[in-house]
Amino acid sequence: LMFQADFGPTQFLSVRRAVAHLLDRPEFATTFTQGFGALVHGPYGLAMWMYKDSEEELNERLNTYPYSLDVAAETLAADGWTLDAQGNPWVSGVRYKKVTAGEAGQYEHNVTLANGDILMPLIIEWSSSEGNSVSELLVTMLANNPDVATAGMEIRQNVMTFDELLNWMYRDKTQGDQYGVPKYGMYNLASNFTPIYDQSYTWTLDPELIAQGYNSNFLFDEQLDKLSMDMVYGVDASDREGFRKIWADYIVRWNELLPEIPLYSNVYYTVFFDKLQNYEQSPLWGFENAILYATLAE
Repeated sequence: LMFQADFGPTQFLSVRRAVAHLLDRPEFATTFTQGFGALVHGPYGLAMWMYKDSEEELNERLNTYPYSLDVAAETLAADGWTLDAQGNPWVSGVRYKKVTAGEAGQYEHNVTLANGDILMPLIIEWSSSEGNSVSELLVTMLANNPDVATAGMEIRQNVMTFDELLNWMYRDKTQGDQYGVPKYGMYNLASNFTPIYDQSYTWTLDPELIAQGYNSNFLFDEQLDKLSMDMVYGVDASDREGFRKIWADYIVRWNELLPEIPLYSNVYYTVFFDKLQNYEQSPLWGFENAILYATLAE
């Protein structure tokens, strides 16, 4: 689940964390993958050597965001989501938060009171592609989850073609002026990893690069940007442990800021005859590579 973090409710860390606490991710992973997947808590796959070498450390440092209506509600209340649409103390329904003009931005659901106070409702506009089985399960387990409403949150699904989703996500005004105005705070997508783990420029603060489509989460954090760059440009290519340490710090910072909510990591199985020796295939080392080093037993 990808967030855009520069407008609307999803600009607030409390909201992103509350969403995570309102989705039973272990159950989602089990249900969707039918046992052929596993839960992760950051942008990594279980087959990555960095994860294997850092598993114990990450188990201690990462927030797993366990399912909890109480924690979600407490997180929201602590961040000021304590009002109703009239500015009175929130009791039920959608929560509101008093925001500045800068925080209000162009979010379409804001309410301005007679005294000039701007209130933002906890309504998340969600863009999902049509015919998507992940979206269907998210509707059941998140958007229509009664605990989401109890917590004072509303998640509105907007179904569209994948091309249109990308236009909104990248805010591609070349495809229409409407796409240049932020509208959706949440998207469900897939991340595909390669053996080359290169996150440089993913969290860039450079406006020119952002205009080219980099940092489509629009989350601007100097530490996250630095760590993503240091993994590639701040360590010698031969320094395996130096890279791993930076990578682990990057995963931890990502997990703290939660620009996305990981739903599952696929687990792949390879089946072959015993007489095929020295055959070592993995999700990151496919058949076309592994077969070159394999032999046949007599």
